[in-house]
Amino acid sequence: MVHSYSPNGLIEDSEKLRCCCGLMHIKTGGKILAVSQLFLFTSLIVGNFLLNGIGGIGVFISAIGIISYFMLLVVAVFKEIKLVLLPFLGVQGFIALCSTVLALVYGVVGAASDGLSYAHSNLTMVRELYEVHHLDPDDEKIQTLFSCGLMIFLVVFASLQIYVWYIFYLVYKYFKLKDSIIGPERGYQRGKIVADTLNQDY
Repeated sequence: MVHSYSPNGLIEDSEKLRCCCGLMHIKTGGKILAVSQLFLFTSLIVGNFLLNGIGGIGVFISAIGIISYFMLLVVAVFKEIKLVLLPFLGVQGFIALCSTVLALVYGVVGAASDGLSYAHSNLTMVRELYEVHHLDPDDEKIQTLFSCGLMIFLVVFASLQIYVWYIFYLVYKYFKLKDSIIGPERGYQRGKIVADTLNQDY
């Protein structure tokens, strides 16, 4: 890595190192997102186990793997281990890409064809989903509400995944920038360079 010297060190309060419309430092935003994801997925997994049981050794191992994955992310952000963020950026980028493509495909299919109407009329899984919630799968108003609601969910989900990827990408860039700058540990120390020069023996 090529290092650069800065007498001021890394300027932590720079606008370029802030996120959420400038409300917080990028590292703080990364910490909040990492802890939030760990809490969310742990709660979902534990809640599912309490309601439905473990459901097999494969499901249990997958659950432990997911929780460990997000715990590793938390450690990487808090300990500033940028290399550990790279696998997460790859996985998160793939999820963001897939969710975006899914939202686009769903929107195009819904607007350009009668595929959604066909699904409501012929797919047993879709009809059973309606019946579970005591809804009529043949009611056009219900179909429209369901389709629009699902579209909104897909767009919001895809946008959230992209934003999460973007925040952690900025965190990674911040860690990389911090490692590349050589400067005083406590910022600029007025007169330090001059004093050091005067104290040298010629």
